[in-house]
Amino acid sequence: MRRVLIIIEAPGKVRAWERAARKIGLSATLVTTRGHMSRFPDRLTPFGVRFENGRAVDEGRVPNGLIVDRIRDALLDLPPSAQILIATDDDPEGDVIALDAFRALIGQDRSLVDRVRRVRARSVTVAGITEAIARAERDPGISDLFTRAVPGRARAISDRWI
Repeated sequence: MRRVLIIIEAPGKVRAWERAARKIGLSATLVTTRGHMSRFPDRLTPFGVRFENGRAVDEGRVPNGLIVDRIRDALLDLPPSAQILIATDDDPEGDVIALDAFRALIGQDRSLVDRVRRVRARSVTVAGITEAIARAERDPGISDLFTRAVPGRARAISDRWI
C-alpha cells in the first residue's frame, strides 16, 4: 500500500476517508483541522491584508499551534516519498483552510511542495474520493491555492469590519 498523509477538516469524515483510502490501496494517516487552522488576532487591526508592490500580503493571522504540531508529527511518521493530500472541503472556507495547511507544510520543509496535492472531493464516497485523487494527480492544484482562498479571506475580513 502506498503511504499518504491526508489533511481534512471534519473529524466526522475520518472513517469515510480511511475506508475509501484502504479500498483504493492507500495507507493513510489522517489529520483533521477541525475547521479553520488560523485566526485573526482578537483586536481589529490589522485587518489581515496589507498591500506591498501592488500585491495583497496576509498579515496578522495566527496559526493554531496544536494543529501545526499534529501535521508536523504526522510528517515525521511518513516515508520521504509519501504524498500529501490536502482534502479540505471544496468551498471557499475549505480553500482558506487548504492554503493555511499548505503554509504549515512548507513552513516545516519547503521541499514538500512537490509532494502536495489539493484534493477536491465532491462526495465522501469511494468513487468521489477516487475521482478527486485522480484529478489531483493530473493537476496538483497548488498553483491556484492563493487565488481560490481570496473569496473566503475577503468574507472573513468583511466580517471583521462589520
